Amino acid sequence: MILGGLVYRDLNWRDLFNAFRRTLMFSAVILLIIAVSSFYGWILVRMGIPQALAGQVASIDMPMFALLLCFALFFLLIGCFMSVIESILIFTPIVVPAALSAGLDPVHFGIVMVITLSVGVITPPFGTVLFLMVGITRLRYGQVVTAILPFLLPIIATILLLIALPGLATWLPDIMGY
Repeated sequence: MILGGLVYRDLNWRDLFNAFRRTLMFSAVILLIIAVSSFYGWILVRMGIPQALAGQVASIDMPMFALLLCFALFFLLIGCFMSVIESILIFTPIVVPAALSAGLDPVHFGIVMVITLSVGVITPPFGTVLFLMVGITRLRYGQVVTAILPFLLPIIATILLLIALPGLATWLPDIMGY
């Protein structure tokens, strides 16, 4: 914007006003989502749902790998229907206490959660980004899915490696002292 306005002189006051207006509207939507998600999290905590879920998960006799795999499948499914930001804001207050009560490393869990949610948005048949790509590229849905599959399989393999080998996800935070 600065380059267009100062160097090329392509930016006039009307365009600047419209850019600020669009930015304001987009920011307002994001802040509304954050506010509603925060209120939702507060209600859940007041109702005791995260604590109840934490107690249930802690009572399950399951290896950490299997438990984290179940969480990853849940996040993959959620990612198909919701964007990453909303999913994190809504589900973090619910699942993090459960994961911590089961003894999962919070950094490892968070990395798996974010990556799996991010993959969910491109996972057929319901990945929300797939429909966005259909609209942008004007390709058929099948063409977009066919194009994404070669990328999806190595990403899922990487998630499985992250679940099986927690050190892959935590070595850098460990070095940095987290």
